[in-house]
Amino acid sequence: MRKINLAFITDRMIKGHGVDLVVDRLADGLAKSGYNCKVYCNYFDETFTNRKSYEIEKFHYFKPADNPIIYERRIRKLVPYLNSRNVDLFIIQSFPFYSLIPKLNKPV
Repeated sequence: MRKINLAFITDRMIKGHGVDLVVDRLADGLAKSGYNCKVYCNYFDETFTNRKSYEIEKFHYFKPADNPIIYERRIRKLVPYLNSRNVDLFIIQSFPFYSLIPKLNKPV
């Protein structure tokens, strides 16, 4: 049976932040349960890079904007890239990625 590919999308994976720790625990636990997990983010430090159970990939840099609508519009440029990935389910964890939900070709 083929493993299910999960993609977590979050703003950052940095020590000391709650969402980052939740993403780490979920991705690690699901990977150890037999899922292929990959975390996509804008920023990360060395805190989670030593995980062998899942990968972290940094997105191309999009300069944050003071206006959240403009920032989300910039982030939507990731849609073709994300839709080209071998992903069965996207798990969006944080702003500014919520606006991607209706644009992604796989369940979110």
